Amino acid sequence: MISEALLHFVWKNKIFSSFNFKTTHGKELQIIHPGFSHQDAGPDFKQAILKIDGIIWAGDVEIHISSSEWYKHNHHFDDKYNSVILHVVYNFDKEVFINNNEMIPSFEIQNYISSKTGYNIAVQLFIKNGRLSKRRMARSVGWTFLEIHAYTPNLLP
Repeated sequence: MISEALLHFVWKNKIFSSFNFKTTHGKELQIIHPGFSHQDAGPDFKQAILKIDGIIWAGDVEIHISSSEWYKHNHHFDDKYNSVILHVVYNFDKEVFINNNEMIPSFEIQNYISSKTGYNIAVQLFIKNGRLSKRRMARSVGWTFLEIHAYTPNLLP
């Protein structure tokens, strides 16, 4: 299973295999600035700047493995999430709404990262930055050590 930490890294560094982005509703999406990583309570990235269907938006971005986690974490009841302009998810399984019943656009990131291209770049950068060893990275993304090592042979174990 892919980790949310890796999705954060991919989003922050804009490491994608394609840049022809669309929301889950087919609207064109351009990432002008992914925002600043936010570690406290509230959305994952603050002050993002996005262009959705030709309109510039400034606000926050929340990232989850599955979109339904929005409700598991009770974000729909929390005012801190009313400034979210995009919900970035690996697996889109449910529409999400802020607490005034306004739908938040979703971006299913798995369509733009590939196990053979941009995803591997992300893994290499993640390891080089000292965040995880190859073994811990393999566990966090659901790969075997040998799969990780095959894509990163010149890095330390």
